[in-house]
Amino acid sequence: MSNTDETQSIAQRYFKAWTSRDSAVVESLLDENLTFSFVSSGVFKIEGRERFLSGEAWPEGVKVNLLSEAYQGNTAFQMYEAVHGSATLRVVEKFVVRSGRIADIVFVTDQQAYEKFKIGHS
Repeated sequence: MSNTDETQSIAQRYFKAWTSRDSAVVESLLDENLTFSFVSSGVFKIEGRERFLSGEAWPEGVKVNLLSEAYQGNTAFQMYEAVHGSATLRVVEKFVVRSGRIADIVFVTDQQAYEKFKIGHS
């Protein structure tokens, strides 16, 4: 399996586990020293898998549709749309895979849309 194929497999497994709330699989795919960056009106960083997993979860009932994806070497990009109530949120995530686990996530979205999405109103 090439590096790109491995990255694609890991990122797709993560997306499937994350959207189905399979926390055991999500945890198994994340490096213990994960860096998560939320980029919106600024940058908010979380260092460490455990801190990331203990953070705020999306509301129950969110529907997520993968719109586009790209993989090259150890880097993955996924664009998806999430719907909560009448609110729709578009997100782009970049993943870096090292030693078979996701070591870095950059989550990019619009802050105002994210705030509306959290409460389910557009």
